[in-house]
Amino acid sequence: MQSIAMHIVLLEEEKEEEATLRRTVRRQLRDHSNPLELPEPLFQKLYRVNKAAFTYFLEVLTDALPLNVQSFGIPPIVKLAACLRFFSEGGCQKVVANDYQVGLAQSSVSAVTRNISMKIKQK
Repeated sequence: MQSIAMHIVLLEEEKEEEATLRRTVRRQLRDHSNPLELPEPLFQKLYRVNKAAFTYFLEVLTDALPLNVQSFGIPPIVKLAACLRFFSEGGCQKVVANDYQVGLAQSSVSAVTRNISMKIKQK
């Protein structure tokens, strides 16, 4: 009986370690991600806008977005990329969350999309 309980505890610890590793990798991807470094055809395929339009949206929205208060806050360029990727996919947050260019969890994609959409509506 004791070995079963110990096995369950060890499995839970492994799951926590895996989740921590996933968050760390996602954060590293996000922090080193710059969608503007992509070739123009791939950029347009992923985000459905050209780089000039993306840059314009970024300039307009950066002033309207709240500043990152957390040390690991999401940069505005990643927020906009996640939102446009969500719009280009036709509304599937999990697809965007699994995208290596964005590097955000599904819940973060949801929050970012809501935030950016509200800012676009206000403009």
